Amino acid sequence: MPLSRRFKKPSVLLVLPIYNEAHEAGRVCKEVRPFLAKHRDCRAIFVDDGSHDGTVEAFRRGLRGLKRAAVMGLHANGGKGKAVRLAFAGAKEDYLIFLDGDLAYSLSHLRPMISALKSSDMVIGSRSMVAQAEGSLPKRRAFLGWG
Repeated sequence: MPLSRRFKKPSVLLVLPIYNEAHEAGRVCKEVRPFLAKHRDCRAIFVDDGSHDGTVEAFRRGLRGLKRAAVMGLHANGGKGKAVRLAFAGAKEDYLIFLDGDLAYSLSHLRPMISALKSSDMVIGSRSMVAQAEGSLPKRRAFLGWG
């Protein structure tokens, strides 16, 4: 590891794919702003997957003036995987994280994930793992998610 990287704080890129989420932009941006203000090692990029409802404009308005957040608009819908791959391809950060752009997962879960990444190659978060551990997952879902 180069000496310069050994002593610098690791940087984090949050990739948040979005599609037809203009109605959620205000709420999401309101949550992302304080998170980025508190976590100066993080940068967020919202990747719009060809929305038709003004999503790009709504998120750009909501993030205006925030230097460590950006919106990348794709012209055609290629799916969440393509949106994430495109954002990851240009990343220079030490850690890459993606989560749904509507923040179905709380941003508060990111710090423990980033801590876990320091000693792991990959970390996967799942809402259903808690339910599964507690035994409250419906039998049909538990069966379909088994293995």
